[in-house]
Amino acid sequence: TALGYVLSVFPLTLFFGGSVPDALAASVIALLFFGIDRFLRNTQYNLFVYTLFASFVEGSLAILFVQLGLGEHADKIMIGDIMLLIPGLSLCNAVKDILHKDNLTGLGRMVEAMMVTLFIAFGFYIASVALGGGMVNSDLPEPSPAAQVITSAVGCVGFALYFLAKPDKLPLAFFGGGLAWALYLLAYRFYPSVFAANAVAAAGVCLYSECMSRIVK
Repeated sequence: TALGYVLSVFPLTLFFGGSVPDALAASVIALLFFGIDRFLRNTQYNLFVYTLFASFVEGSLAILFVQLGLGEHADKIMIGDIMLLIPGLSLCNAVKDILHKDNLTGLGRMVEAMMVTLFIAFGFYIASVALGGGMVNSDLPEPSPAAQVITSAVGCVGFALYFLAKPDKLPLAFFGGGLAWALYLLAYRFYPSVFAANAVAAAGVCLYSECMSRIVK
């Protein structure tokens, strides 16, 4: 599971344009966050308070690492580590419930996911204001398309480990992650719309996942 935390943030920090030192710094923070998750996250803590605390710690460490010379771009370290907090699975389940006409459960989950997202933003913002990190946007060239596809694939393996997938399914996750972003880039090349490209990539990876789930049982 700890490896899943690292493999989730290291390639995605590079994916979003960070440098190797940024990715290494994000990985160290991810391991620390793994410890926080293991020892602090349980049912007796309020989810929103815990999310605020975790995002504040992650944001503070990102800024401190850069100030200590252990990273180069605080925003890229943050954007790599924030992926561990984004409630993507909860949001997907909320939409699924609504599509299955379980409206109250779906709306409840959706509101919870939106609230978690707000508390993530608050935590990083408080860290940035408190430590003088500034709301920065590093002007760095984006990685090549090939690098984006590879880092997307490796990041997907990290999340597969994060969600406790079996080791023999990891190659499927690797291929699916690369396929999703390759479809996005291909769609965007012919029709430069972020929404349309995301829709094509989502439809492609959904079809791939449905087929693989049946093939491998």
